[in-house]
Amino acid sequence: MMISQRSASFLSILLACASAVGLAVGIVAYPVSGATLPANNDIFISRSCIISKSPVTVTLLPIHSLVSGDSAIFSGSIRNSALAPVTDGSLVIRIEKIAQSQGSFYAKTPDVVYRAVPFTNIQVLGGASIPFSFAWKVPAELVSGTYKASTFLISSGELELAGAEQSDRETGASTLFTVTSSASRASFIDPSSIRVNEKPLDPNRMLSLSASRSATTTLSLISTDMTTHGASISWKVYRSNVIDDSQLVSSVDQDIRFVSGKAAASFAIPALADPLYHVLVEMKDGGKNSYYSYRIFNRDAPYATFISLSLGSFPLEKGKVVKVSGCAFTDHAIAEDRDYLVHLSLLKPDGSVFADIGTLSGISVSGFSGFLTPDADYSGDLILKGDILKASSTIENARVLYSLSRHGEAGSVPSTAALSFIVIVSATLVYALSVRISRTKAHIKKI
Repeated sequence: MMISQRSASFLSILLACASAVGLAVGIVAYPVSGATLPANNDIFISRSCIISKSPVTVTLLPIHSLVSGDSAIFSGSIRNSALAPVTDGSLVIRIEKIAQSQGSFYAKTPDVVYRAVPFTNIQVLGGASIPFSFAWKVPAELVSGTYKASTFLISSGELELAGAEQSDRETGASTLFTVTSSASRASFIDPSSIRVNEKPLDPNRMLSLSASRSATTTLSLISTDMTTHGASISWKVYRSNVIDDSQLVSSVDQDIRFVSGKAAASFAIPALADPLYHVLVEMKDGGKNSYYSYRIFNRDAPYATFISLSLGSFPLEKGKVVKVSGCAFTDHAIAEDRDYLVHLSLLKPDGSVFADIGTLSGISVSGFSGFLTPDADYSGDLILKGDILKASSTIENARVLYSLSRHGEAGSVPSTAALSFIVIVSATLVYALSVRISRTKAHIKKI
């Protein structure tokens, strides 16, 4: 696949439009010229898709003013209005200083000062809501100003349910607040200084490069404290639009030194083997952190991804048709190559096939839909698996877990961040635990 600058720009527009992705229920579809069906199709696809609205929403209660040193409590809720549960979700929290129109260079520079994943293994049953709360101690090193707390909800480390972290515009939920502080020193990453192979990033914080070249990033860091002192910087590289530990491919820590208020750092990806790299940079200077993320596309590698993938309802009921829908994106080269296929299946936790839903070609930016008719009730764990293949080789896949058994508090919650996480279970959606595992028939209908 060759990702041209035009294709990369198209991708950025798509991601901006479809960043509030999720387990899609409503899909608005438009015709795509030239799309075809395989001879033995089980899934219908000849349309592109735009996600109209995610059925999963996050709310964040407002906090108006804080003082440095305060322990702020942020509270909110996650609501799932779909008929199928959200399983294995993670909630990302990001806090950034808002750029002002006037004042010093730092005052006019946006700066992400905090990023954490306080909740993982989130389970929200269909039609249910869960409240959450987390604590954040305002660092004494933060300067006075206006800040924004934002949330991003992802599923299985792969799909964005509410908000898109790579976008500066799309969040699951956000709230503005002010910080009052006596601090005058600020250390931060200068976004305007970032270069990849001496080229600036585009407005969507990304760059497309050839696989024959390494990707070397250089950047400047600024401290309004003119003293000579040390700090540290880390570079984490992910092979996905989603920043999640399950997608981490490398991590490098470096020591830096500020001299006369300036420091510099560089990092190289020696060979662009994967189609996409998402790089997260974190600077630590005492109690002050600064974050920046950007993406590098390998224009010589096939790029394809699932934007959404979902079951229309879960658990399965005998004789009740279940819609399987989603949206896949590739660049134009793959879209015009009929050797690329999408295959969908339902798996049991042990990896055995519960239902083979079908295969399709001509994917482009495409909405697809298949249908299942179970011949018995089933409420055991299932995994909806999507594969994008060429010549029987998988170049990208996504897995979405469906489970009614994983209730309780979210796991892996840092003690410094989490106060509580209460799961509310809709009793009307709890089915009998004893069900018969049976063969499921898959068939096809048009969208």
